[in-house]
Amino acid sequence: MTVRLVPLLLVACTGGPSGDPVKPPVTETARPAIALTSPLAAEGRYGTEVFVTYDVTDFTLDAAGIDGDPVEGKGHVHAYLDGVSVGETAESSFTFTDVPSGEHTLEVRLATNDHDEQWEGSEVSMRTLVPLFSIVSPADGVEVASSHVPLELSLADFTVSAEAAFGEPAFGQGRYEVRVDDQIVDLGVDPAALEVSPLGEGSHTVTVQIVDASGAPLDPPVSDSLSVTIPVGTPVVSVDRLPYLDTHASATVPLAVTAANADLDYNLYVDGVLSGRAEGDSLLRHMAPGYHFVELRLMERNNELDVRDHVHLFVTSDRPDVTITTALEEPVVGPEMDLAITTENFTLDPDLGGTPLAGHGHWSVMLDGTEVAESGTEATHLTGLESGDHVLRVELRNNDRTPLDPPVYDEVLLTVD
Repeated sequence: MTVRLVPLLLVACTGGPSGDPVKPPVTETARPAIALTSPLAAEGRYGTEVFVTYDVTDFTLDAAGIDGDPVEGKGHVHAYLDGVSVGETAESSFTFTDVPSGEHTLEVRLATNDHDEQWEGSEVSMRTLVPLFSIVSPADGVEVASSHVPLELSLADFTVSAEAAFGEPAFGQGRYEVRVDDQIVDLGVDPAALEVSPLGEGSHTVTVQIVDASGAPLDPPVSDSLSVTIPVGTPVVSVDRLPYLDTHASATVPLAVTAANADLDYNLYVDGVLSGRAEGDSLLRHMAPGYHFVELRLMERNNELDVRDHVHLFVTSDRPDVTITTALEEPVVGPEMDLAITTENFTLDPDLGGTPLAGHGHWSVMLDGTEVAESGTEATHLTGLESGDHVLRVELRNNDRTPLDPPVYDEVLLTVD
C-alpha cells in the first residue's frame, strides 16, 4: 500500500472575527519621576539656607555619573531657585544657599549624565526670612549706674509685638526672650527696645534671642549679647515674677515687691498709666483680659528715681470680677443705703452656702473689715450704718462662703452722715 503524505501548512492566526489584525499587548516603560517631600507648600524658612528632600522613582542617582556618558536610568538632580540654576547633586537632598528674604519657587529636575532634562520636575513655593537683629546700645562691657538697663534694639524681617507674642505661633512673628547669665528672666514685645531689670551688683551677660509665641527659638537661632557691670550699692526695686510671664485666671493680681539699698516706696504703672503709690506689696484690681505691662518706679520723697522693675501679666478671658455700680460720686450716705453690683464670669446663686461649684457663689459686704451682709443677687439693702468714714468692700465668695483665691473684690471710701 502506498501512503501519501499531505503536507500540513501551519498558519499563524493574524486576524480576529472581523478580520482585523490583533496587536500584542503593549507594556509601558516606567517613566522616571521626582517629587519634593519637604518643605511643604506655604511653609516658611528662616535664614539664607533651605534644605529640601525629594523622592526619586524609576531612576538611579549616580554620583559617578555627573558629566559622564549617558547611562539609561541613571543621572543626577538639577536645582533651580526662582527659575535660575543653582546647583546639581546625586544625593537625595539639596541645600539652597544665599536665599534672600521673600517669596521663592524651589524646583528640582532629573537629568541624565550629560545634563539632559527629559522629565518633568517638582517645585514648591515658599517664603523665607533672614531676620537681622542686634543690640544697638549700651555698648558691650559698659558700667551702668542703675539696676535696670534699657536696651536699644535693631530688628528687620521679623515682627515682634504683644499681639504676636501670645497668639498661636506664626511664621515671621513672635517676641524676645531675655537671659541674664544664661537664665531666662524676661521677655520683650517692643521691637525697638526693652529693659533688663533688676540687675544686682557685679558683672552680667545679657542675651536677647528671638523666639516664636510658644517660646521656641528660630531655626537657625537669632540672638545678640553684651556684658554690663552694676556698681556696688546700686539701689534695686524688684517685683517677684517667676515665671517671667505670669498667667492669671482672676481680675485681681497680687504683686510681691522688695527693695535693696533703698526704701520700699514706689509708683505703680499699668500699661503706661499711673495706678498709685505703694510702700509694700501691691494688689491690682479689675484687670482686663489680655496682656498687661506693669512697671514699678522707685521713689525718694516725691521724686521718681531711675530705678525700675516690671512684670508681664496675661489675664485670661474667663477671669471673674465684681464692680460696685451704686452711684457714689459724692460718697456721703445715711444710715441706710441700697448697694448694687455687677459681676463678670461669675454666676450669683441665691441659695447661699452649699457645695462649691466653680464660677458660682455670692458676695459679701464688709465695712471696715467686718462682714455686715451677704447676697446671692445683684443688690442688697444695708441698714444700721454708723456715722463716720468707712471702707466699704464687696467680695465674691464660693458657695461654701470661702473667698476666691486670690480674693476678687471692689471697694469704695464713704462717709455716713
